[in-house]
Amino acid sequence: MRGKTTRTNALSSSFFKGLLAVVMLLAWGLGAVSAEAMPIEYRFSGLADGAFYTDPAMPTDFTDNPFVISFKTDTSAIDFSIPDTAFISGLNGTVSLIGLGNFTFAGLLTLYSIIPEGTIGVADESTQTDLFAMPAVAPGYDLSTYFTSPITDVVNWSFADISMNDGFFLTLEAYDVTFSAVPEPSSVLLLGGGALGLLFFGRKLRRQHNP
Repeated sequence: MRGKTTRTNALSSSFFKGLLAVVMLLAWGLGAVSAEAMPIEYRFSGLADGAFYTDPAMPTDFTDNPFVISFKTDTSAIDFSIPDTAFISGLNGTVSLIGLGNFTFAGLLTLYSIIPEGTIGVADESTQTDLFAMPAVAPGYDLSTYFTSPITDVVNWSFADISMNDGFFLTLEAYDVTFSAVPEPSSVLLLGGGALGLLFFGRKLRRQHNP
């Protein structure tokens, strides 16, 4: 009887040590997605016509091709130093042309929101000009929260001969563009892993107490 009690106590101790580790992992993950430093991915997606090339004489053209332009960062990078404006500078943006390839902008970009009117856009930091913008799509949005109801802009926008990494240049004319702000995938995996850990230890404890 004493041996069984000792074994049960040891199992309980082992379980609670494991449980504590998982809880600490979850707490760390929740801290990472707090309002002060919440991992976030801003996306512009839709359909586009255009071309990409390394040699202007030999472009790869595309028509009605789905695309996603994305920026991964966290909300601690948001700057409110300009009145009525939220912006994040120094971003590396990527372009995914579905079925064709993935590209990274060669230069740094700034994502901004003019808060009262709701214009959301992206500016090229090297030229200090807009790369593209979606006017009046999200009044009051300051980039600090997930945008769970994506909105589509009926206004077309385009950019031409923009330098990408690996020697590529990209021309893109977009339409039916949707903007969204979603949890950055790594934070979702972290919290999901913690939840699975809790489930695993719970099942292990039940099996140990009910052989």
